[in-house]
Amino acid sequence: MRYCGDAVALVLAEERASLRKALNLISIDIEPLPAVFTVETAMEQGAVLVHEDNPQGNLLLRGDLETGSGEAAFAECAAVAEACFEVPYQEHAYLETEAGWAIFKENGSLDIVVSTQTPFRDCVEVAEALGLDREPFLSP
Repeated sequence: MRYCGDAVALVLAEERASLRKALNLISIDIEPLPAVFTVETAMEQGAVLVHEDNPQGNLLLRGDLETGSGEAAFAECAAVAEACFEVPYQEHAYLETEAGWAIFKENGSLDIVVSTQTPFRDCVEVAEALGLDREPFLSP
């Protein structure tokens, strides 16, 4: 577990009573790990690794910015197109609660209702976790 709320178990049951019983049987033995609370601490030499299998340590992604000649660069262009564009406002974060549910249907299909930006990836991950055939989800 990396944070409060990290999933640690998936419990499936045909009846609520069985589900409650199964949930009560779960026992987790947690050994606390050293914490990393700031970017500066995470980037220090010898810092505790948040994800041990990341070859770059605590650096997940790096981007380099290059500055150029700005307005002068237009002189090097074969063609320049100018226009005024209006695009709709886009919210970058979920507005709804992050939750979901799933149910096996009598025909053997699994219906999943969830708030997500990556439905195909989620289907593949659920299929893999439940040992279901992943093939229907691998191609659009």
